[in-house]
Amino acid sequence: MFGRGKVHTGAAGGGRVASLAAVVAGALLWSVAPALAGPEFDACAAAAASPFEAGYEEIGKHGAQVEAGAIDLCKAAVEAEPGSLEAKAWLGRAYYYLGNDTDAAPLLKEASDGGIQIAQSLYGELLLGRSVVPEDAAAAEALLKPLAESGFAQAQFDYARIFDWGVGREPDFAEAARWYQLAADQGHPRALYNLGNMYEVGDGVPQDYSQSLQLYVRSAELQEPWGERGLGTLYERGLGVAIQDYVAALAHYERSAALGNRDAWVDAALLYQNGKGVPADPAKAYEYYRMSADTGSGIGAFNVGVSYEQGIGVPADFAEAARWHEIAIERGERLSYGNLGYLYTEGKGVPKDYDKARDLLEKGRDAGDAMSMNNLGWLYENGWGVEQNYVKARDLYQQAYDLGLEFAKGGLDAMEQQLASGGSGGSGSGDGGGGSGGGGKADKLKN
Repeated sequence: MFGRGKVHTGAAGGGRVASLAAVVAGALLWSVAPALAGPEFDACAAAAASPFEAGYEEIGKHGAQVEAGAIDLCKAAVEAEPGSLEAKAWLGRAYYYLGNDTDAAPLLKEASDGGIQIAQSLYGELLLGRSVVPEDAAAAEALLKPLAESGFAQAQFDYARIFDWGVGREPDFAEAARWYQLAADQGHPRALYNLGNMYEVGDGVPQDYSQSLQLYVRSAELQEPWGERGLGTLYERGLGVAIQDYVAALAHYERSAALGNRDAWVDAALLYQNGKGVPADPAKAYEYYRMSADTGSGIGAFNVGVSYEQGIGVPADFAEAARWHEIAIERGERLSYGNLGYLYTEGKGVPKDYDKARDLLEKGRDAGDAMSMNNLGWLYENGWGVEQNYVKARDLYQQAYDLGLEFAKGGLDAMEQQLASGGSGGSGSGDGGGGSGGGGKADKLKN
């Protein structure tokens, strides 16, 4: 599901929410009205208040519109008015949308406990499994459900994610779509995108590319980077639009990236790499992969690693490839497990180490990466770091092939032949093969 999955932006750590019952019982459904305040407060409000907050409909900024300067403005407001929960909520909101959950969490927690609705909504989302605050589905629902039912658009969007992501329950896409629709009806940019994505893939609603297009357009008009990226996807694939148009797709991807969607650089890079809508330009592709990686993208780091493996826009350098795959794994990108495991298996850019390869490939397999399954099958086929076992090799090749990795067909056929001739593994050398994945897009996950 493109753009709708959990994204972790902060460092691990932090504590559990305390005394949520008191918040729910008392202060949850009221919002602190704007008070007479000084210029610092006003500047902070103009930079980081939400347009869904009462009194700030005209000057509020949607999440993607919050700029880095908002942090200094809101710090000044908190210093000038240390008792202002609104200023603390807005400073937390600025940190939150600029990718610093570590500093956002305590500010949002304090303002949430004090009854500030925007803080309650955002802290509720942190409780859904982002990196700083431990996941607590019950606490998140206690914060978000009453606010969502009261009609607060940000809470409706965040509450929808409980059902979309299946936090503390089985996913319920129909219920998620209902809440996204309520938030979208109020002009929530990301809700418009997420609902459009549900129509694109047919989650909880009938698949309808024309409806998806309309929702992405509305989202993009509000400067939502995911809306721009969604439009790029439809134009690249020729879905819901008059004709497939790579030039239009590239323009939308580049706008999405310019608005802050770091993974959109990868979408644009792939068009340059493959010469779709533009002349093939490996150097430009690498430049965009690097721009994505340098802004913290896991899929960007993966593609930089692939570029060094395959010499795409840069000289081939396996040691540098391994370094970037390690960075991608640290950022949670599962695709790099298969590639880095392959490098350790072959001793390319790193010492040959079958045990290290097996560990990486098992982690990738458990994360659902097809290339990791293929390459782990290769280890079992040949008895490298594991006891040779053609049955396990065949099963792993089959799993990889079932996930769409055509490359695995060679290993699968070789193992079928070995087993048909009476072999079960234990001697000899298999005829399949390991490999490393090529360039790829970000997983279809929410943000």
